[in-house]
Amino acid sequence: MADNNTSAFNYRFVQGTKRLSHHAFGRAVDINPCQNPVIYKDGRINPPGAVYRSDKAGAFSEASPIVQAFLSRGWQWGAHFKTMKDHHHFQKL
Repeated sequence: MADNNTSAFNYRFVQGTKRLSHHAFGRAVDINPCQNPVIYKDGRINPPGAVYRSDKAGAFSEASPIVQAFLSRGWQWGAHFKTMKDHHHFQKL
């Protein structure tokens, strides 16, 4: 994430668990993690040092064409998660 890589298929576990990630099944995409970090309820941000500003180039908001494109095709956006705001994450269940 610190390299701001976009990633999709990645056979890995959900961080801190023994449960396979949706990425392990090819059902998730992460885009621009430095512009669209994960923000946890306790204020932690991943990748470390990232700042989320929806008005910056490469950052996503509800109105972003890429967000609308994924949502219109039945994908979920991580910014809608209840336990964290995973702005770079899209998944199809």
